[in-house]
Amino acid sequence: MVLGCGVSPYRETANIINSCINIQDVKEDITLIEQRYGLFSDTPLEECRSKYPNEYEFYDRHYQMDGKFYAKLPQGESPCDVSIRVRIFLETIFRDKLHGIDTLFIVMH
Repeated sequence: MVLGCGVSPYRETANIINSCINIQDVKEDITLIEQRYGLFSDTPLEECRSKYPNEYEFYDRHYQMDGKFYAKLPQGESPCDVSIRVRIFLETIFRDKLHGIDTLFIVMH
């Protein structure tokens, strides 16, 4: 069995798990990061309205017109953007399978 491991750049969790299973082929993949909330990071949405009124209005307008899936957060990304990244990662899994990796352990947030 050939074992590989794909991890997000936030490797702490993967390092803890890998200390028990000792996978040698560990690849960091930027597509496994969590959604980037940009300007709205670490701020409750109701506070964003008063703290960033112009950016919130722009986001809210797109949210109302396009829906939550396509509304991109200011300096961040939309759920659609995250979906595209996950799709790209899934394609790497199939590529790795063609190169002999038959078991893959994935650590992401």
